[in-house]
Amino acid sequence: MEFDEMYETAKAAKGAGVKRKVFDWAKAARIIAERQPDAADGGLKEDWFGTAATIYAAGEIVRGNPYLVSLWATPVLVLAFVDADPVEVECWIMEDEVPAEWNPAGLPLSLLIWPSAALFDGGGGCTPSRRLLDGPS
Repeated sequence: MEFDEMYETAKAAKGAGVKRKVFDWAKAARIIAERQPDAADGGLKEDWFGTAATIYAAGEIVRGNPYLVSLWATPVLVLAFVDADPVEVECWIMEDEVPAEWNPAGLPLSLLIWPSAALFDGGGGCTPSRRLLDGPS
């Protein structure tokens, strides 16, 4: 999809009251804690090269600069393993489902990178490892 077409699609969706998809940080934390990838990237599937960034590497969270909010594209988590093929997982919630505790400062949703509440919730009651939460020992 060309940029002009993407822009017009997003503009039409916004005008029609379509809600945005937002990266689900709690789901990402849970999946990373469970599957223990060597690295993980977050981005928008349909515009990967313009939006993706590493969000986890070598046992550490990475507060990079991915763009993970869209009216039309799908936020995904891509898990990378040294000895296996990458695994792509759709990883999103609708903007009106974003828990208030993820964004107490009221930042634009595109600026939310590893909100602390998402790390501690872990989604579905599964708490990520202490290393994921606290960083290196």
